[in-house]
Amino acid sequence: MILFRQILIIFFLFFSFSTDLYAITPNSIYKLFQGGKKLIMKGDEVTDTGKAIENLKGGSKIDDTAGISSQIDEVSSVKYNENTINEIENLNNDEIFEKHGIKKLKNLDGVIDIIDGVEISKSFLETTLIHEYIDYTWEGKVFKNSKYFKSPEIEKKILIKCNSNFEILYFTAILNKQEKNYLLLSGNFIKKKSGLFKPPMKRQEMLVLGDREEYIFFSNKPKDIKKYPSKYFAIFNNKNLLYEINLNNANNPNDIAIKLNEKEFESSFNCERLL
Repeated sequence: MILFRQILIIFFLFFSFSTDLYAITPNSIYKLFQGGKKLIMKGDEVTDTGKAIENLKGGSKIDDTAGISSQIDEVSSVKYNENTINEIENLNNDEIFEKHGIKKLKNLDGVIDIIDGVEISKSFLETTLIHEYIDYTWEGKVFKNSKYFKSPEIEKKILIKCNSNFEILYFTAILNKQEKNYLLLSGNFIKKKSGLFKPPMKRQEMLVLGDREEYIFFSNKPKDIKKYPSKYFAIFNNKNLLYEINLNNANNPNDIAIKLNEKEFESSFNCERLL
């Protein structure tokens, strides 16, 4: 109970003096908790306090032990990497869609799947907050033009691996479909030796919000028709990755897009093409 009160005090001070309460990145949260005491664990479970903090980290495992940096379990990472590559390379599109929970196109007539776990009718689409921001006709311009992604030439699909402080993310882009292109979260490897645990993001279709030669801007699906996504991403033509957690549903896509248009955007996070 005492530990929980201490955590609440830290949160109060942080949010009271912060000048940017609307967009919190995994990196800023990491810095806030770095050097803190390691939370008490029971087997594979965490205390309620740990769960509350982990919600702010957007599904990431981090190391809360002073002086110990979070390192990737190399054996598990390599195996995960190889399995993901083999799967995406060997499965056909229908099999990939099934793995990501996407129904066959013939079953989607009159239905739009842009809310997590909810299929809505096209006539109901305009009532959602996210609808006006989605690019339904995106082409994967950054992948086709960036020197880091366009070689070898993209035929049908590519697999991109991205690194952040806390996790490794795998994104599959299925391009040149006659009716629609797909951007999929194909894996989320959580870094090991961490003080907290929360399951990684489930495989899913991502929502493309911006498609330019400089970047592709996308998000996960919101939980409700009156909510914005909880996580935003952008992959740039210089391999940089932007990863923003939308705490308390405070930011719409335009708020995040301001950063995307800054000249010479630089990030410590980066991406590479695997397939």
